[in-house]
Amino acid sequence: SLQSLLQLTSCRSGLYRHTRQLLQTCYDEAVASGSPALRRMPQQEASLSSNSSRAGDSKAAAGPPVSVGPEPYLSTLRSQALLLAVDRGVLKPSAVGRWEVTSEHAGTHYKYAVRLDPAVQAGGRFVGVSGLQGVVSVEAMLEGSKLTMWQKTEGDLVYVCSCELSADMATLSRGHWHAQLGGMRGTFTGKRVGGYPLTDSSNQAWDEMAPLICELDKIQQAGILDAKACQALQSVALTLAQHQHQQTEAECAWVLADPCVVHTLVTSLASTARVPIDGQEPLRDEARCALLLILCGVQALHGGNKRHVPRLGFLSLAQGIPAGAAFAAAGIRTDLVATALHRHTTPDEAVPAGGTGLSGDLGEALRCASMEAD
Repeated sequence: SLQSLLQLTSCRSGLYRHTRQLLQTCYDEAVASGSPALRRMPQQEASLSSNSSRAGDSKAAAGPPVSVGPEPYLSTLRSQALLLAVDRGVLKPSAVGRWEVTSEHAGTHYKYAVRLDPAVQAGGRFVGVSGLQGVVSVEAMLEGSKLTMWQKTEGDLVYVCSCELSADMATLSRGHWHAQLGGMRGTFTGKRVGGYPLTDSSNQAWDEMAPLICELDKIQQAGILDAKACQALQSVALTLAQHQHQQTEAECAWVLADPCVVHTLVTSLASTARVPIDGQEPLRDEARCALLLILCGVQALHGGNKRHVPRLGFLSLAQGIPAGAAFAAAGIRTDLVATALHRHTTPDEAVPAGGTGLSGDLGEALRCASMEAD
């Protein structure tokens, strides 16, 4: 039945959005009330019993809970529905986003930014804004891999720019531009700044979390969070931070609460364990990134206030991977975490008899850090 649901919701944007909202509503209500998010169907004999017919006895007619409190696999369902739409080709990378353009004219090079947004019309049409001096609006069209932009000034001058858009929607190459009513002409190239949305055939994005969900899926496929993945996540955070709204951080946290994602992140964190060295960060960049993402997911599981922006949320990656001092300010000492991880993931390290295990040591480290932060 779940497969049928995913097959259905991955075809139409409206169904996907309604399903996503339903899943998140169930999750939020479970977090707020501490009650199960999902229950099995009640047994027929139970529903027919005299006890279940008593007025106000709703529990008697309810099936047993699938879990206690919020069900993190609701996040998994949301991500899988979107990924299925991507696999089917319903959602594809788009030219929408921010571009850094390097242009050449008469031997002089200069840079400016262009941002493209979906146009009202269906198809490969876009509108946007440009940082080029004098330009007040941009219209664009994508035909195959050929991207054409018309950059219009307040007067009658229009710069016509044509180029090749790479298959991964990351670079602009072999670009040529000319003034529509003049002899000026030159060349240009471009590269994407930040992440890119996934859109349907009408250039409409279904989910602003799509870039994050897709990057996390790549990490799961690789089985490890490496330096390249960290850079990709920083680009996603930068893009989301530029268009963030009140719920953005909470949305990111819910995506990161997916148990499949958490499993990969914990594996990545444990695989980078090392003995803390004086003068160096106790945890490598990749490990600190994994720790940050895990903490974001934990925040969703504990039902943090959505109006409160945490000290260390996913969007903090837009400024780079937080250093150990930033974790310490949030009540988490990375040196204690690194010591606990090294102690329990290194074969040569002897764990004393009667020890508390990795979870116990990590819990003690976090309690110590919390008391010091207070």
